[in-house]
Amino acid sequence: MKREEKSDRARCAVSSDVAHRAVMPSWGWVGVIAIFVAAGGVAVALTRGPSNSAASGVQPPPAQAFADAADQYPPAVTAAAPNPPVTAAPTTRRAAPSVTIRTRQAPSPATAAAHAPRLFPARTVGVGASTPVWIEIRSIGVSAPIDPLWVNADGSLAVPQDFNRAGYYSGRPTPGEIGPAIVVAHIDSKTGPAVFAHLSDLKPGAEVMVTRADGSRIAFVVDRLERHPKNAFPTEEVYGPTPDAALRLISCGGSFDHASGHYRDNYIAFAHLRGPA
Repeated sequence: MKREEKSDRARCAVSSDVAHRAVMPSWGWVGVIAIFVAAGGVAVALTRGPSNSAASGVQPPPAQAFADAADQYPPAVTAAAPNPPVTAAPTTRRAAPSVTIRTRQAPSPATAAAHAPRLFPARTVGVGASTPVWIEIRSIGVSAPIDPLWVNADGSLAVPQDFNRAGYYSGRPTPGEIGPAIVVAHIDSKTGPAVFAHLSDLKPGAEVMVTRADGSRIAFVVDRLERHPKNAFPTEEVYGPTPDAALRLISCGGSFDHASGHYRDNYIAFAHLRGPA
């Protein structure tokens, strides 16, 4: 039994040795090649010089070397090119505009008169307040006493109760004061002509004399005579303020309305103060 075991061990040793010897030649060549490769690496390392990479000891390719250098040093700042100097554009002076003088032909006297503004008569200082007591207009045969008048309940101006007497509106200036003095009278009655029977015949330039309670006599000059329907009475023009002492003479006229018993129109004379008589 022991003899057989020895024999088996011998065969195993032989077989192992044969296998070993069969493999040995190949490992021998590997060792030789490794020695040459190591020698070549040392030669290459000695040829390239020391490494720039501290971690691996292997020299990086040129592109990698430039990249590492860029990481270690910030890029250079390139100074911006200076702006070119600004040259001011030459100032161009404009020529002075030409002036064309146009002459206008003077209007004819008739055209100038037609477009002339309406002028009030020269302002006359009033002569102060005093109640009028008498009116006289020689050109139309008027000579009559004057009584004070007020307005009716409907706002219309009252008329004289006596057809032979005139009346003045006490709500306006008295004749001679600054402003419009209002004197009214009838043109007729059932029995005949009244104080202003011929007021429609009054002409511009006629003289109107007014005697006042203080004994003074003042003269007015007629400017114009107007006729208006009673339903279109020029209230503002008659009663409105004036820059001087003025006088308004008012009476009825036009056609007679038998249904109402009154004339349809009014005659109005406008006059300005000339001064003391």
